[in-house]
Amino acid sequence: MVAGGRTPRVHFGYCVVAALVITSFIPLSFAISCSGIFYPYIADELGIEKGMTSYYISFLWISTMVSLPFMGKLLDKGDARVCLSLSVGAMVVAFVWLSFTASLWQFYVGGFIMGIGVGSLLYLAPSTLMNRWFVRRAGFFLGVIMAFTGVGGVVWSSVGGVLIEAIGWSATYRVFAVLVACTLPVTLFLVASRPQDKGLLPCGAKPPASVAAEGGEAAAAKGAASGGVAARGAVSGEAASGEAAARGASALVEATPASANAAAPTAPAAPAAAQAAAARDAVTVQITGIPASQAFKMPVFYCLAALGFCLNFGMYVYIMIPSYASTLDIGIVFPLLGATAGSVAMAGQTIFKLGAGSVGEKRPAATVIVALCCGLTGLALFSFCAESMIGYYIGAGGFGLYYGVTNVMLPILARRSFGDAEYAVIYSKISIVSAVSNVMAALILGTLIDATGSYLTMFGCVAVVLCVSAALTVVICRGKPAIN
Repeated sequence: MVAGGRTPRVHFGYCVVAALVITSFIPLSFAISCSGIFYPYIADELGIEKGMTSYYISFLWISTMVSLPFMGKLLDKGDARVCLSLSVGAMVVAFVWLSFTASLWQFYVGGFIMGIGVGSLLYLAPSTLMNRWFVRRAGFFLGVIMAFTGVGGVVWSSVGGVLIEAIGWSATYRVFAVLVACTLPVTLFLVASRPQDKGLLPCGAKPPASVAAEGGEAAAAKGAASGGVAARGAVSGEAASGEAAARGASALVEATPASANAAAPTAPAAPAAAQAAAARDAVTVQITGIPASQAFKMPVFYCLAALGFCLNFGMYVYIMIPSYASTLDIGIVFPLLGATAGSVAMAGQTIFKLGAGSVGEKRPAATVIVALCCGLTGLALFSFCAESMIGYYIGAGGFGLYYGVTNVMLPILARRSFGDAEYAVIYSKISIVSAVSNVMAALILGTLIDATGSYLTMFGCVAVVLCVSAALTVVICRGKPAIN
């Protein structure tokens, strides 16, 4: 709704959702979900071990960690369009650079450039903008946005595999660059930092005047029904009006910047001071949660950080599904096994992300444990049934279900444990630990593959990490939630 009361036909918040869906479907899917399909071809081109190409993802996550603080400040204080467009531009440059790869260091530099764009599109923009633009169903739209990284992976991994076979890996990188560049108009014209930039309230928010009117009508009805004396009714009506104004002021605080609030004219009526005080109380009640300074001293924070580390560490297997297929006899007979199995895994993560948003809020422990069991099943099938095409596909699908757990369930567990008061500050620290895990997984597990000459050792190591994740989940969910 427009701040003045007029309701637009289509709230601009839905345009922001559409823009983020597109950036998840194309740039993010290319950068993350499709990176593994190039590894075998790059390794053959450069004459190196396949495990060496996996260090590419380490440079990507290192760059993500370095760029996150800058992108976070830009998104918070600056223009979201600039932040997202810079991210997309960096990814275009990265794909063009990768298409000219002639040595290993150039391949790693391409990963570093790619990480500059990944950070804001994956971690910052979706959750930040959804919380700004939607009072209700922000979590639902966040799940939809993140699911499209899987949808894009399903589509583009298969398309990319076919393109590589048809025109080569270098030309495929250039095709990806062109497609990513086509999303720049979306980030420039379908995104706004805040609703008030468009003269709107967040989608689902009621104007303060209508909230106050509803409160006044309810108070009047209650006074008439009680049949109390006039004086008592007047006092009750005034108190109810104060509460209604508090709710209205709370909505106004969320819909407008602090400077606009300071410049707003005060009401000439006598109860203005009481209404302002009640508004401050209403804001305090409405935004519940644990301060970041206190959260950082709580054991559950470190358990969540450890869980984020373990979950992301195990997800390295997901990236190596195509490379592992190329080492199998069945993969030699059927060269597209790796790419198609990657698509099956991405379908699994998409299904999980779409379903876990609603189920996970009600049953967080059960949702995470089920996902971990799916991951363990996938590892077992990769280890013992990989020469069966059906077994490989089922294993890829099971591990894909596990892969969707971090971007959906870790934020839900963090919000459950600490509330909304300083959620962004708290979760940003957890995300840094998760990014560190991505780097370490690529270094440790990539080295392990090269040292042993086998992927089985990696599968066993990740299975242990997933069991630790299950124990951490039980500990976290036993704690008292900060919000219900």
